[in-house]
Order: sequence, then C-alpha cells, then structure tokens
Amino acid sequence: MGRIFKNIRRTNLVVSQRPNSSVTESFRAVRTNFQFFSGGGEKQVLLLTSTTSGEGKTFCAINLASAFALNGHKTVILEFDLRRPKIHQDFGSSNMIGISSYLIDKAIVDDIIMPTQIENLDLISAGPAAPNPAELIASEKRPS
Repeated sequence: MGRIFKNIRRTNLVVSQRPNSSVTESFRAVRTNFQFFSGGGEKQVLLLTSTTSGEGKTFCAINLASAFALNGHKTVILEFDLRRPKIHQDFGSSNMIGISSYLIDKAIVDDIIMPTQIENLDLISAGPAAPNPAELIASEKRPS
C-alpha cells in the first residue's frame, strides 16, 4: 500500500497537527492506494495488527484514520488492545468505558463512541482492563 516515513515528533497526531509534513503525505498516499485497491466501497473496514509491540500500530492507526476522516469519510478507531490500551491517551479521552464494557454488557454501543477533536473521527477505547481479553473478544456478543 505504501511506505510511512519515520515519526520524529513526540506526538502520534501527525496528520491532524502537521498537515504539510512528509509523514502526513505518506499517510494520504496509503489512504488513496487503499481506496483504489479496495474498489472504494461506501463502508470499509481496515485492520492494523502486528506480532510485537513497538512496531507502530498505534501511530499508523491514528494517522491513517485521521487521513480518512479529514478527507470526509466517517471514521471510527476501535482500540482492541484490552491489556495495554493507549490510543485514548493521544486523544485526551477517557478509558473508563469502552469495548470491554460493551462486551460484558455494562454499556451499549452509543455509550462507548467518543468524538475526537478531528472532524469525522470517533474513537471506541478499549475500556477498563479485563482479566480475560481473549475470551471477551471471542464472545458471541453482537451489536444491538
């Protein structure tokens, strides 16, 4: 899909805070390539994952989502790191309620969607730490 330049800033919010940077331009290129190769359907899902920590999942998720949102696409980041959530910190959001809350029936979907300071971009944080994240994710819970 493309290459992302190394982030030398202390912030993960590069696309929204430095719109003319080479890093931002690389995320725009990846966004455009994804749209082209996926056929540009109206509703799309993109999963970012890796096998180890420190490979840039958070950085890429935040900035690729921002690139889509700033291009007018309604975008939601779902933070599924139920052990060490941190995406919410970059947006200054709370992690008191989120995916784990929903999966144990302590919240409904509308309760866990949080707007961010970026237009068209919402966040669903991981929520409170759970002792059994794999089991929660594998549960039969479906959106109502």
